Order: sequence, then structure tokens, then C-alpha cells
Amino acid sequence: MLGAIFGDIVGSVYEFHNTHDYNFKLLSKRSEVTDDTVMTLAVAKAMIESAGKSDEEIRDALIDTMKELGRRYPNAGYGGMFYHWVLGKDRKPYNSFGNGSAMRVSSIGWLYENLDEVEHAAKLTAEVTHNHPEGIKGAQATAGAIYLARMGSGKEEIREYVEKTYGYDLNKTMKDIVSRGHGEEICQISVPQALVCFLLSGSYVDCIRKSVSIGGDSDTIACIAGGIAEAYYGFPEEYVEEVFNRLDDYQRDIVDLFVNTVNGDPDDLNVFFANNHLLEGAIDKFRESDPDKADITDLYDVMVDLMLDQAQVLIPAVQTTAGDGSYNLIELENDKGDAAIPVFTSRAQIDDDYAEAVMIANFLDDIIRQLLDNDRDYRLLINRGEHQLVLARENLQELYTYYLIRKHYARTPSDDFKYANVKEVPEELLDAVSEYIRHSIPEIRRAWYAKVDDLNRICPAFVIDCDEDDRESVFDKLETFMFLMKAEKPWLYIPAPDQPEEQTVEFYVSEKMLS
Repeated sequence: MLGAIFGDIVGSVYEFHNTHDYNFKLLSKRSEVTDDTVMTLAVAKAMIESAGKSDEEIRDALIDTMKELGRRYPNAGYGGMFYHWVLGKDRKPYNSFGNGSAMRVSSIGWLYENLDEVEHAAKLTAEVTHNHPEGIKGAQATAGAIYLARMGSGKEEIREYVEKTYGYDLNKTMKDIVSRGHGEEICQISVPQALVCFLLSGSYVDCIRKSVSIGGDSDTIACIAGGIAEAYYGFPEEYVEEVFNRLDDYQRDIVDLFVNTVNGDPDDLNVFFANNHLLEGAIDKFRESDPDKADITDLYDVMVDLMLDQAQVLIPAVQTTAGDGSYNLIELENDKGDAAIPVFTSRAQIDDDYAEAVMIANFLDDIIRQLLDNDRDYRLLINRGEHQLVLARENLQELYTYYLIRKHYARTPSDDFKYANVKEVPEELLDAVSEYIRHSIPEIRRAWYAKVDDLNRICPAFVIDCDEDDRESVFDKLETFMFLMKAEKPWLYIPAPDQPEEQTVEFYVSEKMLS
């Protein structure tokens, strides 16, 4: 929900003084919360406190809470019709299709566990005031997009859902959605604008900048888009304090209530666990996919993103008898003797078997490295039951290698993976790749490292030496390694049969590898 609130704060300065400068000043002393934030908090509070009740009771809770917060913050900048509704005695809706129904709905995408529930709850939050079909549609499309994003859906999947379900045309450029003037504060305009800004963005902040720089109802467009972008990218840690500094104690309490409800435990407010829901969603998506078509590289992408963001997991342990305060990690073993170390993405995922265990928080990349460094062939078990995933040693080796490459050669969501000005490859990366090759592809006689001068850049390459008869087998076994092929040039090279091994510039590359 912080993503929506931050969008409101950033856009507040430009709502009545539009800017089309993408590089506008993100925050200033005048940046503050508006009616978008107040009603976002009201909806979250009402839905949490009325959970499990009938639709009629939920509607009453929404009306009571929205009126309560509206009167507590009467100068937040409400629209005329809504302002009269908040202050008046009338509890009936007024057939609005303004963008207020979409701006306040972000919490719904997090509070429910399937899309049908999200759409139904979004409808309830809208129709207490915005009972026009377009007002309801705007809230449902926004909440549905947030839900899909937090569950790990890709942008094309989100686009297709919104277009097919709600009929919005999202096949637009930034130029197409620039504000044309006043009178655009309606769902039919603001919601598609926000969705397009998200779909064309490369990061959370990029999404907010795009949302504000198109002009129009800046705070609301950025609030809607920011809620979706947070669910997709996560919320930047450096702006958490900026948000809380602009909330009063009552507003902070509602945010805490919401976060505790979503995460299941106050300890999970720790920023290192804040985006682990992205991993849970990616695991569910991978498990639900067709086994013959399942692509683990999407899951790896999410895990590496979290590792680079210093994500932590909870690891159950027991105190040793040494009396020195040390602990041993709990191990699981199946009938075949396969050993696994269980970890959990949040306290909500910990089952009763570990109720008495001590939970140690550790970085995801660190626990993977420790398992790979151990002589025993450990597996990693992430969660048990819901959001469960088992990674064998070869998966961990692939994942950790990918992590090291991303760590040393930065890649942003909006930019293809590229090597630039690489003078020397870190030894830990070379070791990881060599270990992967040695364990996974025995047909390879040897592999050596070469520096290839390519368009004034020094590009790292591993040169693979194998028998001609084994070449296709080697290619087949490299299939699971293909996620590393996100460079402008192939990352693994096979010398041409007639090429002397001391020459390492011209290489044979099959069409299969290039694909």
C-alpha cells in the first residue's frame, strides 16, 4: 500500500500545476498526502475490520470508516460530490464514475487470496459511492492488476487480463496518454493512463515519473499506478521513511494494521522480508504451469532480484549443547537419504513442526552459498505446503551462478543483460561457472576462460572443448543454462572443428545456441 501512498505524495505538488518534465523534483517540502491516501487508508481499515462479515455489513463498515476519516481530515482535497457525501447524513451512492473508486482500492489486491475475491471486494469498495458501472470497473481493474502483479504475473498477462475483462485499450504509447486538459478525473481515462504508465515502466520510480509527467490528475494517476508498480517491483526501501514522515500517528497505525494483516506477524515488517511475496507468487506460478512447458528461468529471475535486494528468509534452528550460544540448522531427510534445509519466506508460512524452533534470519544468497560449500549434497526446501519449492543442488548451482553474473554485471528490468568494459571477471564467478560445467556436462573434456576483444569491449567467454560426436548432447545439456544468454553475444562458445585451440577469437556458434 505504500506504493499507492507514495504516488499520491509525489503527485500532490503537480495536481494543479502539471509538469511534462520527466526529470521533475520527486519530493519537496510541499509533497503531502491528499484525499487519495486518506481514502486508501479508510478502505483498508474497513475491509480488515469487517473481514468475514456479510456484504451488507462490509458496505456499512466502508461507509462508516470513509465518513469517519473524511471528517477527521476535511481539507485533504476531496471532489465536490464526495465532500458533500462525507459531511452529509446521506449514506446512498451517487452514481459516480470518477477516479476515486480506483485511487482508494490498492489494499484489496493484497487482502484476498484469489482473483474472484479481489474483484468482488473491489466492487463493494466502489459501489458505496461510485456505483456507476465505469466506477466499479475502474476499481476492479486496478485491484485485479495489483493482485496479479503480486502473485508473479508478467506484464503481458496483466495487460491481457485487463483488456479482455474490462475492455480498456492499453496498446498505447506515452504520447497517446498525455493529458488533454480538465475533466479527465474519471475512471475511463485515469485507470488506462495509470496502467499504461506501469506497463511501459522499467522500475517503480520510473512508473511514478511517467505517471506524473503526463499531466492531468497527477496524484491520482500516480496513486493508482504506484499501487500496481509496488506489487510488481516492490517498494524502494529508501522511500519508506519519506512516506511515514508524512503520515500522522493515526495514519501510521492503519498502515501497521494493514501490513500485519498481510504478513501475518509484526516481525515481518522487517524490510528484508517486505518483498518475499513476489517469490511466493513466482513459486505458485511455476508449480501451476504445465510440467512439459515449465520455465524455471522466470522463477530464477525473481529469486535473483530478491537476492540482489538483500532479501532474507527464516531458517529453523536448534541450540547446541556446547553452551556457547551456537545453533545447528534443522535438517530434513527422506527415505532415500536426501537431505534438505528448510527455510521460510515469512512467519505466516512456518508450520506447527517448527513452533518451538529458533528462527534465524539470513540472506537468501548466503544460505545458498553455504549449502553449495558443504560437502553434503543438500537441497533447499522453501516453505512447506503453501508456496512450497524444492531446489536440488544443480538448481542451486545454476541460481547462484546467475546471481553472481547479475551481481557483477548489472541488469535493470528495462535493459537487456549486457557486458560493458569488462576487464577482469571476478574469481567467484569463474569458480561458479566452472563448478556448474564440471558437475552437469561430463562430455566436456575441458573448459577454459578467454577474453575476447569485441567492438572495443573485453567480453568474458568460456571456451568448451568436446568431441564432435558429443556436440549435440552438450547443447542439449546447456538448455537449462540458457538463461545466461541474455547478452548481446553468446556467452558460451564452441570452437570450430578446424580451429587451432590457441586462437580464441572466431568461434563456432550453433543456431540452437543463438536461439
